[in-house]
Amino acid sequence: MMNHGNLLLCSILICLVGGAFPSVHGAPALTIFPASVATDPNTAASYIVTLNGGTANASYALTVTGLPTGSVYSFSSNTIAPGDSSVLTVQTSIATPLYCPRSYPFTVIATNTLLSSDRASAMASLGVNQVGPGLVVSVSTDKPDYLVGETVTVSVVTNRPAEWTLTVTPPSGLPHKYQFGYTSPPTKTLTATLPAGTWAVTISADDYCGGSSNAVAHFDVVPSTVSSTNTTTVSATTTTMVSSSNTTSVATFAVTSTSTFSSMTSTFTSATSSVTVTSITTITGAATLVIF
Repeated sequence: MMNHGNLLLCSILICLVGGAFPSVHGAPALTIFPASVATDPNTAASYIVTLNGGTANASYALTVTGLPTGSVYSFSSNTIAPGDSSVLTVQTSIATPLYCPRSYPFTVIATNTLLSSDRASAMASLGVNQVGPGLVVSVSTDKPDYLVGETVTVSVVTNRPAEWTLTVTPPSGLPHKYQFGYTSPPTKTLTATLPAGTWAVTISADDYCGGSSNAVAHFDVVPSTVSSTNTTTVSATTTTMVSSSNTTSVATFAVTSTSTFSSMTSTFTSATSSVTVTSITTITGAATLVIF
């Protein structure tokens, strides 16, 4: 005999769920293969993420937590159904974000897009290898000495990106500091200024992975100087008047004076001038000419 109460209850439940009961394959479970991947900086690591169980015909959204802030990762499919897989790829840039050589654990979460409580998660790890030696840096200028006003070019060479502090220290007075972000090695141009003497250029680098390095270079600043040489040439024509007791001579002298000034770029020569000189001292039998 049919139980009309049970039939009514069954009809109500069918109506509530849209005419059919949901098909459930048990609690969802997520697996990641391989569980750990080791790779070099500036490359990528890949994992296969598979969803087992869960609500049939449901769609589960995939997300990642635990990687450094700003990490770049992607799924071959951002949503999967029970029994499906998606490939997760993680980029290991050494710039932004910073991936130092070590292991980075992370978690992948699959969440039912219609029911947030229906979810599963699994953990894996990303290992970043140390490539090459530790941080090494050097600094140099384009030449050893400069005149005041010339341009000084400071160059830095290193084997990996880092943050930089460039300190320029004069022979006396306070040093000048310049900061550079997490970039490739910087190049800095300066203008040679006083005081004259030996200046020091110090570069300090930090890769924020436990590596730091320092290097120092020196250059000299030389003041602009002017030197001069003077040459005087005297030629004369004379008129001589003779008496019984003395000789008086009157001479006209052409005096050429050349002054040469040496500086960085220019040479200057003075004009030629003529003067007339008259003897003012006489001696019997001879003449002494005095040039003023």
